[in-house]
Amino acid sequence: MEYLDFNDQAGWSIEGSRHAVHELKRALRVLRLLHQCDEAIMRAEDETALISRICTLIVESGNYAMAMTAFAQNDAACSLVPIAYAGRQAADYCCDLQLSWSASHPAGQGPTGQTIRTGKPAVVVDIARVTEDSPCLETAYQLGLRGVITLPLSNGKQCFGVFALYAETPIAPLATEMQLLQKLAADLAFGIESVRAKKLRQRLQAGAMNIAAAVSAPPGEHFFSQLVGGIVDALDARAAFVARWSPERPNVLRTIAAATADRSLDNFIYTVEAGTDAARSNCLDLFPGPDVLSFLDAKVCLGRSLFDSSGRRIGLLVVLFNRPTEDSGFMASGLQIFAARAAAELEREDSVGRIREQAALLDKARDAIVVRDIDNRVRFWNKGAERLFGWSSEEALGHSIEELLYEDPATLREATRTVLEKGEWHGEITERHKDGKLLIVEGNWTLVRDEKGVPQSIFAIKTDITARKAAEQEIQQLAFYDPLTRLPNRRMLLDRLKQALAASARTQKCGALLFIDLDNFKTLNDTLGHDTGDMLLQQVAARLVSCVRASDTVARLGGDEFVIMLEEIGDELWEATEHAEKTGEKILAAFASHFHLNEHKHCCTPSIGATLFGCTPASVEELLKQADVAMYEAKAAGRNGIRFFGRCEQRYIH
Repeated sequence: MEYLDFNDQAGWSIEGSRHAVHELKRALRVLRLLHQCDEAIMRAEDETALISRICTLIVESGNYAMAMTAFAQNDAACSLVPIAYAGRQAADYCCDLQLSWSASHPAGQGPTGQTIRTGKPAVVVDIARVTEDSPCLETAYQLGLRGVITLPLSNGKQCFGVFALYAETPIAPLATEMQLLQKLAADLAFGIESVRAKKLRQRLQAGAMNIAAAVSAPPGEHFFSQLVGGIVDALDARAAFVARWSPERPNVLRTIAAATADRSLDNFIYTVEAGTDAARSNCLDLFPGPDVLSFLDAKVCLGRSLFDSSGRRIGLLVVLFNRPTEDSGFMASGLQIFAARAAAELEREDSVGRIREQAALLDKARDAIVVRDIDNRVRFWNKGAERLFGWSSEEALGHSIEELLYEDPATLREATRTVLEKGEWHGEITERHKDGKLLIVEGNWTLVRDEKGVPQSIFAIKTDITARKAAEQEIQQLAFYDPLTRLPNRRMLLDRLKQALAASARTQKCGALLFIDLDNFKTLNDTLGHDTGDMLLQQVAARLVSCVRASDTVARLGGDEFVIMLEEIGDELWEATEHAEKTGEKILAAFASHFHLNEHKHCCTPSIGATLFGCTPASVEELLKQADVAMYEAKAAGRNGIRFFGRCEQRYIH
């Protein structure tokens, strides 16, 4: 099958300036689409909803007829399973077609299969010209589709899926357009992985919190009933029970408490098969299940022997699952914590402090786990805490957590007050690494009480989210700021202008909007190139910012168009007009000196259109239109001047 190599432009060319403009519009359309998709990724909470949203944006805003996302399976057929799609042909295409990424399977001969196998994008310019047999392309052609672009979804280790775009006409994307589409696919893959990581972290944290809650249950008559219920919830198990060895019969276990996911069970006797090695009793998948539990249809049986402080075997903890278990490191740590708590209760050593020391078994956990007493002295500091904060356990134990981790202890004290009042706290907090670097940490804190209900310690699970926060900030920057000048873009300007109009209606104060267009900017671009034009735009942005107050907004709409919003500049129309005129004259004066563009000195003048708001009712769109009309009046009157909407005055600096 012959695909277009978008890195090699020698095989095709753009003929005529009209086609060049068309291709530029295509690239700009993809760039706007990229910003829309980044915003959706930033707000995503659900994987399928995110993918569906991106597919819909592609069809609605990207000028493609159909979009589909499919994930690669590791089954024998190397299946590709559609996860989400959009477009009127999408349902017929995705529901009736078997997709594969196998090189030997007929369904894997299309561009989707090739992208999964190679991890590289593929472009089919015109399906009608493809001579090889490909069921997916044949079906697409029958549905009226002609061009296909397939983009890999990769997590850095493997290509786990494909993002496919379909057009009803032949397509031949420019390298710039393909680079933007690849960036979009990479952002989508990042968003999918971020949602998955967040869900996994929430599940593990919820499990860890359930472990903490279960092992912190007060000792007494109902302790073991609460414990086995907590085990089932925390480990998402089918059933669990705790049993004690019979002193008279060494192979017989008598349960103390047993429960399934939906109800408690009557206690029963469990006989271990004769000849079973006692040393293997903590690998209970070797043991037959008791008849009383046969209705559970358990597939996996895990367990831990319970020992007293002298090493004598006193009981058994068993957990049953009806599916293969995942997260084995977390599962093993959780089982050992439950086993330690059950053994301590059997031995009547019900000190919560000793149970928390057993949390050292959570050193394999990726997150930091810290236990501190009510006076903020560190009592437990796992390997995850050592990795996150840089302090070793020996350095941290006994020290004040306030001195170790916090530059501003006010946030710690406020969160501690909450956990003492409500029993738990969840949120984001800034903490400090040993080397002084600040970390943004997501914390889940639980208050631990002794057998009398007196607060004894605070159990905290901490996750480093510094990188995630930085990524969110970067996406925020892309969504609301112009990447060249770092000024607010059109989206942020419209939002701020809407807020300014609402504030003006409340305060009855007037504001102004200045629409600024650079005179003869196209000539500079054509003679010295776009890089020099970009340099001028950056210097213009700096001069405009220097002409206004910190509370004013300077935004770039695109090209050489800028807008300045002046808020609360007068109670009366004449006051606002005077302030806006002074600002316009200040801008004209700022442009009087040359701009230094590498070795070139360039003289640039602005045409400024102004309109007032707050004095008379007007919408955001009306204000921008008025300022735009006034700007064109300034250009028509000779440029390098300012004109107000609806007025005849014109001021110049020559």
